[in-house]
Amino acid sequence: MTAVSTTTTGHAGQRITGRATPRRPAALATAVVLALVAGCGGASEPERRPPPTEPLPVTWVHSGLDPETDGILPRDAAVAPNGSLWYVNLNGNALVELAATGRQRRVAFDPPASASRWVSAVAAGPDGAMWFTIYGGYVGRLSPGGAETFFRLNLPRETLLPHALAAGTDGAVYFAGSQVIGRISGAGRVDTIDAPHLDTRSALFAAPGGAVWYTAPDSGQVGRLAPGEHRTFPAPGVAIGPSAATIDALGNLWYARRQPPALVQVAPDGTSSVYALDGVGQVGTVTTGPDGRLWFGSATRVMVGSFDPVNRVARYYRLDGLSSTPGLLLLVGPDRAIWTSASDGSGFYRFVPPAT
Repeated sequence: MTAVSTTTTGHAGQRITGRATPRRPAALATAVVLALVAGCGGASEPERRPPPTEPLPVTWVHSGLDPETDGILPRDAAVAPNGSLWYVNLNGNALVELAATGRQRRVAFDPPASASRWVSAVAAGPDGAMWFTIYGGYVGRLSPGGAETFFRLNLPRETLLPHALAAGTDGAVYFAGSQVIGRISGAGRVDTIDAPHLDTRSALFAAPGGAVWYTAPDSGQVGRLAPGEHRTFPAPGVAIGPSAATIDALGNLWYARRQPPALVQVAPDGTSSVYALDGVGQVGTVTTGPDGRLWFGSATRVMVGSFDPVNRVARYYRLDGLSSTPGLLLLVGPDRAIWTSASDGSGFYRFVPPAT
């Protein structure tokens, strides 16, 4: 166990005045190139502590991706209510359900004629449905029974196409386009609001009370959109990817800071607290575990760690027998198990968090 140092600062944040607009007809882009960074990049600072000595039993689940046709890295993933992992491959041509046993299936769906079968994001809804974005400006919904519904977003051309999803606690689903955040209600109404700091590497995170947070790594910021309010806060060094941040039970955002390695808490009022981590190299991912502890993955070492936000104590765990560092995905399922992708794209590590 390691106690971590803490720095707390206050920040008023930047208030964004955005006009919520109902969906409107617009020409859809027929082709788009999304900037996706597969690694964290940057030089690692020298380690000040020895490698962790505590082993963590893990299960290796092979992804079965074909580097030639699928790309070697999962783009996005979500854990379904039954504990299986749904993921999108790097090239976007497959939506795959992967069970803990290694059994997998490519999920077939029949999109509208004006859409395509190329997927960019996936999220698990509170009602058990799986949501996903497809090129052509649509968000799709697969019910637990397999029924398909597609929502046409009619985004203006300058917003590109939706590239991130988050399922809200209010039954709505949020999506991100370039400089736009949208909301799909349970009845299918689509509304959008301007979010000028969003970029194609941004990720969305739903919070209690109908709020949604997002990361903006290109500008080093995070943002919070709540009913009647939209604010942004500085977040230097915020990591890249769909697991770059997480939400705790109180609605605070925690993000992984790559360098110097740390976990950073940002409260809804913009107050931030930095918890420095030693012996990690770079922090690439973070998620909230089933008992309230935060789990994080190193982008430069074959290890994961946990952080108790109450006692401010971090523990580090080796991933024995594995050679690949954790990738850009870190998710917790309803069975308390945590999934993390391998940075070489060959599969996923799965483990059950040990008791404190």
